[in-house]
Amino acid sequence: MWVPARAAGLHTVHLRRGPWGYLWSDSVEAAAAQWQTDTILALPDLLAGA
Repeated sequence: MWVPARAAGLHTVHLRRGPWGYLWSDSVEAAAAQWQTDTILALPDLLAGA
C-alpha cells in the first residue's frame, strides 16, 4: 500500500479508522507508514514536524 507513495517521496500515514484500519494496523504495509494515528485531527501536527 504505502510502498509506491514512499518510493515517490510522499509522507505516509496509516489511519486506524473503522474496522479495516484496526485489522490492518499490525500488517507489514501499515508498519511501513511513517506514522500511525487513530484520528485524522492529528494529521496537521504530524505533518508540521515533517
